[in-house]
Amino acid sequence: GLQVFAQTDATNKLIDSLLSLPDDTTKIDQLNKILWQSINDSAICNSLAYKIIDIAKKINYTKGVAIAQKNLAAYYFYSGDYSKALELYQESLK
Repeated sequence: GLQVFAQTDATNKLIDSLLSLPDDTTKIDQLNKILWQSINDSAICNSLAYKIIDIAKKINYTKGVAIAQKNLAAYYFYSGDYSKALELYQESLK
């Protein structure tokens, strides 16, 4: 209940702080760590993964793109959407 909301709120504040920083590989790596820790929170996971992918592509950080895709694949796997999980996981290997 309230504790989960407080954790989500704190996580969102941390994400917002990181997103306000200049785009670089450290920023992407930190956001990917938060993404992995938020793998069961659909509200955070989905939007954050695509933000990370967009920023990482913009700065040509292919490892950051791949990790975000792998993390998003895990989210879809745990959500039961195995075909989307497989698609994203295969994309992360390219």
